[in-house]
Amino acid sequence: MFLTTSRGSQSIKEFLFGCLLVGQSLLATEASAGPCVSDSLLAYTTLGAGGCTIGAFTFTSFTRQGLSEGATAIDGISVTPVSGGGLFGLDFTLNQGAVESFVGIESVSAPPTTVLESRISFQLTGTPTARLNASTITLNGAGTTGDGNVSAIQNLCVGGRFIDPYTPGACSAGGTPDAQNVVFITGIPELTSSTLAFLPTMMLAVMNDIVVDGGTAGSATLDSVSNRFTAAAAAVPEPAPLLLIGAGLISLFLRRRRSR
Repeated sequence: MFLTTSRGSQSIKEFLFGCLLVGQSLLATEASAGPCVSDSLLAYTTLGAGGCTIGAFTFTSFTRQGLSEGATAIDGISVTPVSGGGLFGLDFTLNQGAVESFVGIESVSAPPTTVLESRISFQLTGTPTARLNASTITLNGAGTTGDGNVSAIQNLCVGGRFIDPYTPGACSAGGTPDAQNVVFITGIPELTSSTLAFLPTMMLAVMNDIVVDGGTAGSATLDSVSNRFTAAAAAVPEPAPLLLIGAGLISLFLRRRRSR
């Protein structure tokens, strides 16, 4: 009887120890990412898989992707985290002449026959009770003359990661490709802000392609691009995990009583 009781106690200890390890793992994951702060895009690309947080959401894997043929890289971009009014996200400010530093003229200008571009990808992750259901991109301080144009095209992979961020629909298994989110200004009827809604998700892959094109005989300018995300209404936590834990503890208790 002593041996059986000891086994029951040992099982309870092992169960509780397992719960402790899971809790420590979750805390370690949360602790690995500090809050997002204003800094250069270069600094953000060095965050890697640890990333940074805005509220309950974590931004990771910032990458500058390759450019379109004939385009010149925008040489300086600063990143500013923002939140409020039920929205959160990042402002990408274009700093002409500031080579990946958080200083410079807060605007870029493309003269005729010049195309300036930046392709920025990142991963956004929430929690079971903090999910995303919309993304908004906005052009700030955009202007054109002649045949110049400014645009921002956003590719999204909802619920997964990109296999190829350049190709809409190239999502990892489990991810759902969404239509492109597009904003533009060309001197004709234009769209400087656009919102794309999707089913609530804990994971979202984003690729923003920003282009400032002077055209053949025009010019184009752009100050910044804002990317805002909407948090879905908090879901009621599933009772199943709690029921399973409770059932396990009751089972261990009854087993111990029978052994006596």
